[in-house]
Amino acid sequence: MALTQKQKRQTVNLCWDLPLLGLESIADYEPDTASALTEKETILCSNQPARQHAIEAGVSIPTALSLCPELQLIPRAAQREKTLLQRICLWAWEFSPHLSYYPELQPGRYHLLLDISSCLRLFGGISAIIDSMSEGFKELGVTARPALADTPEAAHLL
Repeated sequence: MALTQKQKRQTVNLCWDLPLLGLESIADYEPDTASALTEKETILCSNQPARQHAIEAGVSIPTALSLCPELQLIPRAAQREKTLLQRICLWAWEFSPHLSYYPELQPGRYHLLLDISSCLRLFGGISAIIDSMSEGFKELGVTARPALADTPEAAHLL
């Protein structure tokens, strides 16, 4: 028996981009200080104060320091990133039992994916889930940007 349009369950995938997880995993990270995550003499990611000095991923450390002499260079610590990511995943299970994360596309940058289809009514809709999770990310000290789509791949790309 074919499902009618009304009977089909719409899938809602929420993907959180965690662009500064590598920096934010460092205990003494100061978001208001120009900072950059480094590995092998290269900038992996930078925060907003550093980006105001044109310091972006891929820039060499000497170039970055010439653009911003007060730049705080933070060596990448992959194990701390994974520890923080595990903490985020444990917390995010509160919002959906269907949770995964994408492997790094760039070092220090992660994506957390949740299928929130079955949880919409429980939390009061998409906006309520995004608002609650946004507040939680702030409390965790993690920068996160949401994207919604019908498929996990589309949410990830957005």
